[in-house]
Parts: sequence; structure tokens; C-alpha cells
Amino acid sequence: MYKRYCPKCGKETDYDIEQCTNCGTAVEKLEYVKTHDIEHKGLRYAGFWIRLLASFIDDIVLLAFIFTVEYLVGIENIFIGIIFPVLLYYAYFESSTKQGTLGKQVVGIKVIDGSGSRI
Repeated sequence: MYKRYCPKCGKETDYDIEQCTNCGTAVEKLEYVKTHDIEHKGLRYAGFWIRLLASFIDDIVLLAFIFTVEYLVGIENIFIGIIFPVLLYYAYFESSTKQGTLGKQVVGIKVIDGSGSRI
């Protein structure tokens, strides 16, 4: 289910309600966010700093995993040891029902396609 935000107080609300549960403002007056010539009602982009924090968390998780596997198994091939696990990590988590990597989940970012659905 999509989320949208009250234009008055900014509280996240369910997509199918008509009034903000926090301040009572009608939520059908939400502004549109234009993305790649597709308009989404009530969806907001994550800003630079929150994305940077999510990336930092993902880097810590990936580094811990990669160093542990390389220490235990001794993989020296850069593709099998680093590139392949990173590709699998992002592909799996961003297309899963959680809609984001562990870092994105921690900071509350969801990955969506052009229509607002999960990829």
C-alpha cells in the first residue's frame, strides 16, 4: 500500500484515507511529485543525506560479510569474492517485499518503479 503525506503537518498517512489522522486536514489536496514524466500523488524522494546514511550502513554490512567469507574460505578472485556478492545483495533486497537494502530499511527508504509499485 502506498503512503502519502499531509500537506499541513507532514505526517505519513495511508493512501486510502481522506483526512489526516494527526491534524484533520483533507489529504486529497496533496501535491504531485513529478518523476521522469510520471506523476505520483503523495510520494517523496529521499534526500541526499538520508541516502548517504543508507549507503554507509550497506557498506558496513557488505564489508563485514565479504571480509568474513574471504577469511573463512580464502577466496582471492575479485569477481567471486567482492563483485558477485555486492550484485546479489542489491538485486535480492531491492526486489524483495522489503523494497530496499538493509541500510534503506533502517532509514525508511523504499525502492519503487515508475508506477509506484515494487520492482
